Amino acid sequence: MFNLRTSPFYLLGVSPRDNRAIIAQATETTIAEGTLDEAVATRAQQILMSPRLRLGAELSWLLGLAPNRVRQLIEETTLSADAIADLPLLAGANVAAHRCSTQISPPHHELLFRLYEEHNDDELLTLLNSEHRASGFPEVTAALLHESIPILTHQHALSFIDFIASQSCPAQNLLSILEKYFVDGSKIVVFLGYRGPI
Repeated sequence: MFNLRTSPFYLLGVSPRDNRAIIAQATETTIAEGTLDEAVATRAQQILMSPRLRLGAELSWLLGLAPNRVRQLIEETTLSADAIADLPLLAGANVAAHRCSTQISPPHHELLFRLYEEHNDDELLTLLNSEHRASGFPEVTAALLHESIPILTHQHALSFIDFIASQSCPAQNLLSILEKYFVDGSKIVVFLGYRGPI
């Protein structure tokens, strides 16, 4: 299940721009205050300290947004179209994946489609590395990003399946979505037909 509330960033209350010292302090604080079980807090810290695992957490997070906006997007159950209109592509898709998987209405699944229709790997790499420069973590290589994208796509596809399966008439809802978004040659078709790693 794609759930932003289980992200190490959410669990520790840190931002992708926070450095190692801040992450370590946040881990100690959550353990000392009993906010998180020690094993959960330690695992969250390990993920954020390991370059490969951290990248997965970053791609599944709301990059490019201020911490207050992030909290509002995760905790607000009724998000209007206006509230999500200006979201960066990746952040918007992750909000949609979260809402689809956790069955929050409205799901805003169109933000998933927007990512796969419009995203650009170079722009995403630029965003990631601006966060890394701020936090002091090593920059992400294009090769590592390309290795991680299929995992994210798989998570997004599963969240969309969760949404469709939760509907009273799944087949009719899927058909309606296909009729609305299907365009010959569209990258969205690739996403809807995605069969990545399990």
